[in-house]
Amino acid sequence: MSRRNWVLIAGLAGVALIAVACGGAAAPTATKAPAATATTAPAATRPPAATPTQAPRAKAGGTVTAVHGTAAQPDQLYPHIYYPTNNDVFLENVHSYLVYQGVDGTYDPSLSLAEWKFLDDLTIQFRLKPGALFSDGEKADANAVKVNFDRIAVVKPSPRKYVIDSFTSYAVMDAMTVQVKLKAVQAGILGELAHPGMAIMSPASLTKFTNDELNQGKGAGAGAFVLTLQLPDDRVELERNRNYWRKDAQGAQLPYVDKVVFRVVPEATVRLGMLKAGQADVLRDPLPKDVETIQNEAGLRTVRGPGGIIGAYWNLSRPPFTDLKFRQALAWAIDREAICKIAYLGNCIPGVSAVLPNTGWAFDAKLDVPKYDPTKAKAFLAQSAITSKAFSMNCDPAPTATKVCEMLQSFYDNVGIKMTIKPERTASNSELMWATKKIDSFFAGYSATPDPYSKMYTAHHLGGYYTPEGDKLEEFDTPEKLYARVNKYIDDSNLTYDLKERARLMNEAAKIIANENQFLVIGYSVFNVGVRDRVKDLRLGPLGKERYGDMWLDTR
Repeated sequence: MSRRNWVLIAGLAGVALIAVACGGAAAPTATKAPAATATTAPAATRPPAATPTQAPRAKAGGTVTAVHGTAAQPDQLYPHIYYPTNNDVFLENVHSYLVYQGVDGTYDPSLSLAEWKFLDDLTIQFRLKPGALFSDGEKADANAVKVNFDRIAVVKPSPRKYVIDSFTSYAVMDAMTVQVKLKAVQAGILGELAHPGMAIMSPASLTKFTNDELNQGKGAGAGAFVLTLQLPDDRVELERNRNYWRKDAQGAQLPYVDKVVFRVVPEATVRLGMLKAGQADVLRDPLPKDVETIQNEAGLRTVRGPGGIIGAYWNLSRPPFTDLKFRQALAWAIDREAICKIAYLGNCIPGVSAVLPNTGWAFDAKLDVPKYDPTKAKAFLAQSAITSKAFSMNCDPAPTATKVCEMLQSFYDNVGIKMTIKPERTASNSELMWATKKIDSFFAGYSATPDPYSKMYTAHHLGGYYTPEGDKLEEFDTPEKLYARVNKYIDDSNLTYDLKERARLMNEAAKIIANENQFLVIGYSVFNVGVRDRVKDLRLGPLGKERYGDMWLDTR
């Protein structure tokens, strides 16, 4: 696989209306680099704890059953060579990170393996939590952090190697303290360290198991659960990590539940029926048409998390996508509102920018970007130098993704472009595109992170592309050299702590991406999870996946 930090919305089946204001929000007042003694982020706002009357919370135990389709099965469980998003829910429950990022974008030291402070603009000190253990009983200490950083720097392909490359050095100061020196100001560094690919694993398990075995989930993490069973096309089971280091506000050991069972159920109607009948507690990624059903059903509700971008990637190294006018025709030919209304049943927002709305301070809803105009699309097409105005698009066979691709096909046919649909799972498409360049294009997307730098870098910066051996590509063979200009804006946005300037730079990159159609922005979604009312305090991480470490079952 060659796409670094690849985060896909696999199947794009479960979405709901994104819970953000879509007006162009003004950037906040510029902030300076943290002082030497300041924490690096504001205190996190967490959901309120259960009230004392909710006595069942004190009753630990029980098994949670979650159902999902075949596309959501884990296929790569070694975090340091992490790619597709269908692994996120397993990685986030088995592993912990130096920095924990909540769904609201804040960084919470109480949920992180370390507490941190900036000693100056380029030096961060991490102090590991006393008593923190991995599931194999090994200590989560400063040496463990160094071992993981060392491993990320050399394992191939290494999707997070660029994070380590951005350090001048990292050193163990004492048994529980690690000090990192940055090569330059990195405004988004905490978000990078909070990524699943930066999970801190037991050094003993990194030594004991091969990469293939780690990929099967055998590595020991410091998360709330341990992966104990994986049966393809059947189920994955997580059991309580008896060495988990966190406790609740009353001092009770977390997690509360004994086991989480993820069952593979191919038919969406059967999954919904199981949730209704109480045979499942959690329905992951319900179809858009099922979201309203769940919300209106007694005893059921939905939990919503941050969504992602819906769009298409073009193979910019081969015709017809090497032609700027052809790509511009593709951008002006599609009706984004119609796609959101018909394919997503209104549960998405037409897109304007590669910077996602949930980033708040960086999102600009008023960017001057292509909109639906078939006449303008035909004019651009007439100006293109491409003789064969045809291409194929790989599409995940999930119902919603298939519908989107069929609509794109119709829009392009309307302006004289022939698009052929090829069914292929999303995770496979990423490798076919970036590792082998064997396909023309594919429909997918990427999930959101509250700080936009990480996604702008990994999805649109040339530094996000590697060969299968882990070597960085120099440039796609494109006449416009899109990446040189986009790279500069994205790089500069990470070199200042001034949020207003960061927002300006990211939106300059977003304008190039949209107007020259480096990536086709279609719309924005959020993740939905259907649950029974007995499921309490189920939280979603920044990537929209369930975190079961704090949830409990109300058995009254």
